[in-house]
Amino acid sequence: MINLVNDIFSQGNKTIEITLSNPTIGTLDPNEVHTFRIAKDDSATLTIADVSVNENSGIATVTLTLDNEDSRWT
Repeated sequence: MINLVNDIFSQGNKTIEITLSNPTIGTLDPNEVHTFRIAKDDSATLTIADVSVNENSGIATVTLTLDNEDSRWT
């Protein structure tokens, strides 16, 4: 049995591959390698908060907030 644990991060689909070998009782099906897709079940929202523009320098400052972010990108 494989238990999947949900986390707080928004991530794409995942794939796992399991190879069965060396049974202690019985025989294996000829298809020893099994591939499973774990579907994405979460989402993230990007919020644009403050926008300020310095007209003299032509620079805009934008504050963005991403909820449910993936820690690999921080």
